[in-house]
This record gives sequence, structure tokens and C-alpha cells, in this order.
Amino acid sequence: MAAQKRDGVTAGLLSWTELKARGDKYFKAGEFDSARFAYTAALEALENDQAEASADDKARLLGNRSMAAGRRGDWQSAAYDAVEALSKQPKDVKLACKMLFRVGSAAQGLGLADQARAAFQIGLELEPRLVPLSGRAFSFAYLIA
Repeated sequence: MAAQKRDGVTAGLLSWTELKARGDKYFKAGEFDSARFAYTAALEALENDQAEASADDKARLLGNRSMAAGRRGDWQSAAYDAVEALSKQPKDVKLACKMLFRVGSAAQGLGLADQARAAFQIGLELEPRLVPLSGRAFSFAYLIA
């Protein structure tokens, strides 16, 4: 299989953790398309390395890709990846709350207020305290009030 290359990311030659780190670097630099590509490559690499694959790792990568899509205003892709991440049934409650926050944010972006409120409410029920996201503290209670 030939390696794909884009913006310095060579899929097929790097481990999923290296590709995730590149995606994180691109995201922090505001290069959201490159971040999405790197997270997609990391997901593919993780799928090929079943020994290391965990549901939470897949959910984190999908969540990161969802966040990058959301930063670009691609709410459909953001929602899809966040829902897909939740379908992995992450064991980490904080991770599940982040995905619910992303589902709610994407629903807001798509103009689906009832779905956004539902996602935020479920997150509130899972974790009633402030949840740190993207370097800031958000309260689901504040978001649905």
C-alpha cells in the first residue's frame, strides 16, 4: 500500500501516536484541515495495529477530528465524528462528556437547539461539575440554562 502524504504527514510510515501528535501540533497552530488529515491517518494506523487499539484511543482520535471540524464550522462532520466516538462506548467519563459537548456544539451549529440541549443535559447528568475543555472550564448547566 502506498503511503499518502499531505502537509508533512506521511500516513503509513508513522505510528498512530506520532500522527496524533502531529494532528495536535497542527490544531494548536490553527491548521485545522491538516489536523483532520493527521487524525484520520492516526485512526487508520490505529486500525492496522489491533494490538494497541483501544476503544478510548479511537474515541479520542474521533473526538479530536470532531473538534478540528467544528473549528472550521463543518458541523456535520463534527457531529458525525463525535457520535461515532460515543459509539465506541469510552470508559473514561470525562472523554464521554467531551464528546457530548461536541455533539451539543455541532447541533447548535446546525441549528438543532433541542438536540444540543439534550446532549448538554446528558453530559450534565454524567458529570455535574465543571468539565475542562480546550483549556477552559465549561459547565453544562451554564450552557443549557
